[in-house]
Amino acid sequence: MHSGILTLPLELLIKIVFYLNFRDFVSLQSVTKELLQALRSESISREIVKRHIFYSKEASLAKQGTITYKAAVKRVSNRREAFAANQPDSALLLGCGSSFIYQDGVLCYLYHDHIRILDVHAPTDVEHIIDLHCINSQIWESYDCYTHVELLHYHNSVLAFSYTLNESDSISRLVAVDTHASTPIAKRILLVVSYPQTSKTFVRHDSCHLFLGLHNGIGQNSHRHEWVLQPYDLSTSLPLPPLQLPNLFGTDIGQVVAFEIHDNHFYAISTQSTYELEEIDWTSYYHCYRFPTHSPSESSLQITRIWRRQHREGPINDSWTDLALHSDDCTGTLLISECRREWLHGLSTQKRTYYTQPLLFPPPNVISDPASSNSTTTSVPSTQLASLPANDRLVRTLDETNKPQYEPPHHRPPCSSHPECSLHTQAPHTFLLAKTKHRAYNPTSAAFLDLVQDNAHLRLRIGSRHPASPLNPTTGLLHLPLVDEATGVAIEGSEEKFIDGGVRMWPAAEAPLELQQLLGAGGGVEVDVASDERSIVWMAGEGNERGIVLVSFDGGMRFGGLRKMGLVAAGLEEDVVLGVEGKGKGRDGGSAGGRVGDGSEGEWFWKERAMWVGLKKGFRF
Repeated sequence: MHSGILTLPLELLIKIVFYLNFRDFVSLQSVTKELLQALRSESISREIVKRHIFYSKEASLAKQGTITYKAAVKRVSNRREAFAANQPDSALLLGCGSSFIYQDGVLCYLYHDHIRILDVHAPTDVEHIIDLHCINSQIWESYDCYTHVELLHYHNSVLAFSYTLNESDSISRLVAVDTHASTPIAKRILLVVSYPQTSKTFVRHDSCHLFLGLHNGIGQNSHRHEWVLQPYDLSTSLPLPPLQLPNLFGTDIGQVVAFEIHDNHFYAISTQSTYELEEIDWTSYYHCYRFPTHSPSESSLQITRIWRRQHREGPINDSWTDLALHSDDCTGTLLISECRREWLHGLSTQKRTYYTQPLLFPPPNVISDPASSNSTTTSVPSTQLASLPANDRLVRTLDETNKPQYEPPHHRPPCSSHPECSLHTQAPHTFLLAKTKHRAYNPTSAAFLDLVQDNAHLRLRIGSRHPASPLNPTTGLLHLPLVDEATGVAIEGSEEKFIDGGVRMWPAAEAPLELQQLLGAGGGVEVDVASDERSIVWMAGEGNERGIVLVSFDGGMRFGGLRKMGLVAAGLEEDVVLGVEGKGKGRDGGSAGGRVGDGSEGEWFWKERAMWVGLKKGFRF
């Protein structure tokens, strides 16, 4: 006879489970066969997708009818748990080349005179090819050579890259190409523009607009360079009026500043308030900018600031700082994700913590805090002195040359800060910055990811955590939220508790030699890396034919022909020498590529057999 939750009517049970978080819902399914049968219906899965993972890629596939909602829930759960536990599903050699970008689930890599494009999230046995010689001669006619090709950005089937025409050329050419399979060859080239070479350049775009960012604008007050955006309409290839981002300080993208297009808006954030050293200051902010992509103008530009930290929390080791913007799978809002290594509260040891919080702007008709845009250019007025911390002796030292920022400390809910190790666990083994080739945070899995060089091998280092029970283990009652002393209002999220899952390394130190050789891909010290919520891609070594390695945590990314690692280790499969073979040759000695289709794509754009198919070097675990 059933007891407890199984005795509830199905309608009541369904209403209860909708209040569970995503991880608890999946766990509840595995308690008994009866619960699995009751909760794994397509209608319930659809509601769970809507409530918890509506903005994930799996939800998009389910809405398109490519997979069921039950499959979407299972796939998201499996990849999140695999990522948090550092248990990859597969690892393989995707190809070889001299450089790459991995964005929007698509790998674009430069192989000699070709740019090869492979959809990694939905792998097939073909790649799109762009012939640089042919496209260059078609665009410029009088030139058939190029140098310094740089892959800039990929999103919504549009690839942006740049190159120069000769070694001494001070002008770069920016090209945007539509790589969608159904686009006619005559309409593939969306944009061709020239721009002066600068040390700080970036490109962000969607399917309609492209923004070229150059750090060459002159500020009105600081007389220092500022970021200037040059927008282009990709439907007409025409430029729009440029937009300068006033007082957006910082040049190190991914460390001090970050740029992203999300939900038809362009976002920019910076953690730097000024180029000058402010000796007396209390509060640090995220300085945030936003405008609609279809209307890049000063009138549509929103500027605000979001509390970041108090300087009294301790110094920061800036060498370890990482700054990025992520989309929330549940709400679709943009999240600020920052890694800081700090000497917290006077401690002599550094502690690495990942901080996340939503990037929110006030409604357009609400005036933002005026200090968000010009607080660094004005002296201290008497009204601001009144808002500075009371009984702080440093306030007496201020004069007209100081431009301090102050806001009372905020309470960080536990969900917004993830320390590398908790107070109750032993500090994990750490690696020097020179040995840490990549650092990232995955909010959906509540896990941080490092790619480290351990002796002569590359290994993944992942630390994760998961929510603890909402019940106090001593009293058996619910944890109560903290109360704001100033307002008497409960602080949302302050009752949440988390369990540290520890730090795990992969592969094991005694992993088979074949796997170590594959992951090392030559064992070079120069490593280029990119990652997302389900995989990590890197290119190690030197030269123009560096191996491109993919490690995936998503079982839905089905690359064919991979060998089972357990069978290889047991000697039940034939032994194959791993590594990049010259010029993309496959194991049979044939070319790794070969045109497919009727050849009507064009002289500079076509489909070809994917390089990974010919290489066939990978494992499934």
